[in-house]
Amino acid sequence: MNHVKLINKFLCSLIILSSLTACKSNVSNGYSEHPLFPLDSEWLVNNSSSVKNGVYYYDSSKAENGVTLLNLMTRSILIDMNGKVLEKFPIGLPKILPDGSIVGLMGPDLVKFDSDMSLIWKTPVVAHHEITADDNGAIYLLSNESHEFMGVTAIFDVLKIFSSEGDLIYEWHVYEHLKEFISIISKSSYLSNLHTPYDSTQSIENYISQDPKKFFYHIGKDTAKCVFEFTHFNSIQVLPENDVSKKITAFKKGNLLLSFNPYSCYGILDTTTGNIEWTGYLPERTSLHTPLLTSKGTILVFQNSTGSSYWNSKQDALCLRYLNQTIPARKPSKEPDSRLWVSITEYDPLTNTKVWEYTATPKEAMQAGGLGSAERLPNGNTLICTATEIEGKGGEVFEVTSEKKLVWQYVSPEKDIQHNFPWAFYRANRISFKIAKKMIPGIK
Repeated sequence: MNHVKLINKFLCSLIILSSLTACKSNVSNGYSEHPLFPLDSEWLVNNSSSVKNGVYYYDSSKAENGVTLLNLMTRSILIDMNGKVLEKFPIGLPKILPDGSIVGLMGPDLVKFDSDMSLIWKTPVVAHHEITADDNGAIYLLSNESHEFMGVTAIFDVLKIFSSEGDLIYEWHVYEHLKEFISIISKSSYLSNLHTPYDSTQSIENYISQDPKKFFYHIGKDTAKCVFEFTHFNSIQVLPENDVSKKITAFKKGNLLLSFNPYSCYGILDTTTGNIEWTGYLPERTSLHTPLLTSKGTILVFQNSTGSSYWNSKQDALCLRYLNQTIPARKPSKEPDSRLWVSITEYDPLTNTKVWEYTATPKEAMQAGGLGSAERLPNGNTLICTATEIEGKGGEVFEVTSEKKLVWQYVSPEKDIQHNFPWAFYRANRISFKIAKKMIPGIK
């Protein structure tokens, strides 16, 4: 696809989107702006290649060759194995479907484009962290809602499923299953140092009030009204056909593997029963991203580096004081130790034992406090994204073999205009040539 054709495609998209008036937020160059993540129109239109291609190492004989989708919440790029930019999408949390169409977040809307980047539909939605799809094209995403809970305003996760035509067909609210959820996370390593274990015969409020700061996390910058996040789901996998289901029925095809960050565990939701039917617990206290069932029947988990406290900023301190006044801690627990490294760890769900792990040498050389992902590729390699904007570092994505040998490494050469440091990618996914050719004919 040549440069002029690519620009024309996005100009067409601009015209289409500017004609849609359902969005109530501000519009910049035809695109609806997300209230938290304003679109960078200069980045969108300027498709010129960077001076450096960003690829520092590439062993074509051992890598899982394809194209790589790099995601930064509100925008995404598609690069080839040599780092050449093939496409730029003004879409966050993108998911490329087998037919080459793409779904994701654009401002306040869930959108779907065909392989030629023509808009098929859009629908207003609140979404965060993950948008994915199943074999039938149904779309799954994480949303949230606020409730007054224990005297404070708290945010709770909501799972939503849309049909391939964009109609909402299912919702699951964690707030409606709060007692079940508390029972699950109470068994995690993160909450193991609370003085009194969870007792289902007593109220969950009594359990939480031991140390509220273990459950409530300040979000936003407005301290006039402190808002806290209580649950923080950050990934969804629609389970494929797998052999684990023969021994653990919760792993049946179509159930959802969800990440319960920061509670150091993940679980499987059966949407037909509305119950979390199985839970996997990490042996150490760490936040996590992208637990994924592999074709081998193991679960691959990206385990973040984690500070000893989430209450770091001035705004956090103000809202922590408010939380302490509203829900005084009865038995404050000991702060856990910091974990200043990232690991990509593979667990056997039948035994909950570690079967493979990748870390840097030394371990502290690889950190990712708030972002990051890992996925197992068809050839058995693992694609790892360790980018983090928290420390002001740029995007780094690399691929290693099962023997932990580096076969591909990409470091973003582009600058984040707002922060003036290299792009920090939220997640990375490898897309097969078979699918990529439907979006970019002739690609090799």
